[in-house]
Amino acid sequence: PLPTLAKTWKELDGGSWAVTPALSVVQATAVVISGAKGPAASVINGVYVPVDELYNDHVLYQKRSDPDKYLRYAKQSGDWRVSNNASKAANSDRGWACCAETELPLPTLAKTWKEWD
Repeated sequence: PLPTLAKTWKELDGGSWAVTPALSVVQATAVVISGAKGPAASVINGVYVPVDELYNDHVLYQKRSDPDKYLRYAKQSGDWRVSNNASKAANSDRGWACCAETELPLPTLAKTWKEWD
């Protein structure tokens, strides 16, 4: 079994184990976005690698070839989107691409993506 399949986690709390509902484990690997064809295709397409930071309680990915671009979970809209550092810092729902599905734990679970034209 994999630790990512565990539904409940405990942590040591003063000598005894206590269930910690907020604790979760996510296996984060690089994400490849390809197939964008609109005016921002060169911004959207690429390899995004996980960074050592959670963002809106989700894995945050940074574009390998452009450190100003991120694949991040937008809390306002509940979707994954490609945006720049300014939109990330503002926690806005702006970006060049987003998935149609909402409330997904990982961007790789999205089936449909939309590009801003």
